[in-house]
Amino acid sequence: MAKKKANLNVKRIICLKGKGQIGKTGTIKELIKILHSKSVKTPQWNCEEKEQGLLDPYCHSNVEVWIKSKENGKIIHVGLDTEGDEGNRIRKWIDKLAQNGCSVIFCTCRSKLDPRNAVIEIAEKYKYSLITTAPYTIEFPNSKKESQLLKLHEMKAEHLAAFI
Repeated sequence: MAKKKANLNVKRIICLKGKGQIGKTGTIKELIKILHSKSVKTPQWNCEEKEQGLLDPYCHSNVEVWIKSKENGKIIHVGLDTEGDEGNRIRKWIDKLAQNGCSVIFCTCRSKLDPRNAVIEIAEKYKYSLITTAPYTIEFPNSKKESQLLKLHEMKAEHLAAFI
């Protein structure tokens, strides 16, 4: 069976959803690293902590990158956001990415009702297709398993990058 190609003309939000402390933010941080290195323009940081950027794994990140499509060479405006705990913060930052014209937005979202609804509202408001997925994780991470958890974040980030 032939692999189905993504329609690059469809705006989409890819949301990592799940309970707290399972690797949503860590995965998006790894994805930011991957896409940051591939951006054909200088990435735009949209948060107060922009100076910290990728250095602080607990820093909220909201960044825009421009990636050249392997399919047709078209430049794709991609937004990434790690603020998934509170609905109002999600609305603020993902709305900003949508207003800035991102055709693909990666974000995080807790399983609770308000954060989930915030992502759905933005998707409907700006006519984005919404895809939800979960991070790869292991139960009961501890210091011995931290390197395994990082590998899972990196692997999921690579898989998410394939959405572009």
